[in-house]
Amino acid sequence: MKIIKKISHQIKEEAEGAMEYAKCAVHYKEEYPDLARAYAEMAEQELIHANKLHDFVVKFIAKARETVEPPKWMLEMWEEEHREIVEEVAKAKAMISMIQR
Repeated sequence: MKIIKKISHQIKEEAEGAMEYAKCAVHYKEEYPDLARAYAEMAEQELIHANKLHDFVVKFIAKARETVEPPKWMLEMWEEEHREIVEEVAKAKAMISMIQR
C-alpha cells in the first residue's frame, strides 16, 4: 500500500523535526530558558503529529488484514521504519525531559 509508505515517511519527518527542536531546547536551556521551553513544546507537538500518523498506519494494516494478509515486503518495510521511528522518538523524548526538569 502506497499510503503506508507515504505516511511512514511523514512520521519519520515529524520525529526528525521533534529531535531538531529538542536539540535546540537543550542548547538554549541555560541562556534562554523561555526559548528552550518553547522549543521543547514544539518538539512535543511534532511527537503528537507523529503519533497521530502512526495510529493511521496501524489502522490501515489492520484493515488490510481483514481481507488479505499484507505482502511480507510491506510488513518488513513497516517494521524497519517503525523501529527507526521508535528510536528517534525515544531520543527526542529524553532530550525534552532535560528541559522539563
